[in-house]
Amino acid sequence: MSTDINSLSPEKYNTDRKKSEIRKLAVEIFDLSLQLQEMTDGTIDWIDWREPGVPCVQAEYHGGTAVLSVRIWENGFNAEQQPDYSTMLFLDNQHCMNEAKYLKEKLMGLLEERRGNDNGKDDSDQN
Repeated sequence: MSTDINSLSPEKYNTDRKKSEIRKLAVEIFDLSLQLQEMTDGTIDWIDWREPGVPCVQAEYHGGTAVLSVRIWENGFNAEQQPDYSTMLFLDNQHCMNEAKYLKEKLMGLLEERRGNDNGKDDSDQN
């Protein structure tokens, strides 16, 4: 008789806490990337990422290799420039935890700056 994994609580099927920590960080990083794209009504939409001062984040998950790739252009995307920050987080390698924590902090800082600058994408203080 097999066990339905959907019926198990996280405590029962997630036996390695370190694995769950890197998964949690990867989800937070991806979520922060999406928050940088959020409009005032909470929808995800096209932004003019070429506009100076508007950060552009590219986040990709590669399932075959368990890698989260992230590139950041802090002052807008430019095809002729390298990103200001680029990393590949190998989620099966616990040595990437420090890099993942640094990336999370970096994205949080960009999000805070963007909200503070109120460049038209997020005016949640103005209801």
